[in-house]
Amino acid sequence: MHSHSPRPRSLAIVLHDVSPATHELTQRLISLVNSVDASAPLTMLVVPLHHGTASITEAHGWRHWMDTRLERGDEIALHGLHHRDESPLRPTPAAWFARRVLTNREAEFAAIGLADARRRIESGLALLHRCGWQARGFVPPAWQMNVATRSLLADFAFAYTSTRTTLYELPTWRAAEIDSLGFSVRSGWRRSLSNHWNTFKTRMAHGDTAIRVALHPADAIYPDMMKTWRRLLEELLRDRVAVTKSQLLMSHHSLGTAAGFLGHSSLQTRAAR
Repeated sequence: MHSHSPRPRSLAIVLHDVSPATHELTQRLISLVNSVDASAPLTMLVVPLHHGTASITEAHGWRHWMDTRLERGDEIALHGLHHRDESPLRPTPAAWFARRVLTNREAEFAAIGLADARRRIESGLALLHRCGWQARGFVPPAWQMNVATRSLLADFAFAYTSTRTTLYELPTWRAAEIDSLGFSVRSGWRRSLSNHWNTFKTRMAHGDTAIRVALHPADAIYPDMMKTWRRLLEELLRDRVAVTKSQLLMSHHSLGTAAGFLGHSSLQTRAAR
């Protein structure tokens, strides 16, 4: 009889919309994480030119702060260039729901042309390079990317990309089903529903090997959201190890979780999630 070591249980803590423009709120979220686990590494989703104004290259104090975060073990993923959806909205219920309900004009890569998508990714990487940083992955704003965007990601040195439900290895496009918790805070009813829904999902994920949490700067505006995040992080980290998304991907390789990966042939039917 063969003995098997128990699988390590992991939590990837992902901080979205990191930029000079969100620095104060970002620090509040990091303080919250540190109060639960001061050694937890974070995956920082950096927006190099947030809403077209907050360039990362010009914020020298912020850059120094980011350098210290990377030195302690955090990693960077490129999170678009502007984080702003300026493409025409197709007159369909699905497009309206995805780009105006699930997000509010933030899905930068949801309906973008191939050349524009390449230009924005190249520009974002160039700004990161000027700061001396490398992006380990690419996460589209609002987790939405069209076929044009997906078709060119393998041209870059990204180790992964992800949607709300799935972490994809690049350039192979093998997929690990790893859900992500996150709040919608644009209204009181959204915050209330998010509170109950994420509490439920946390309980349902008790037996899962891995899970992600998505912290957004706007979460830090609302004390009730911060209180819920503290409770959920304490529960999730009770028997999990905090890791970056790169480490999470590597742990799935080491475990040989073939059942958790799907081949490239199935990408077209699933990557739009």
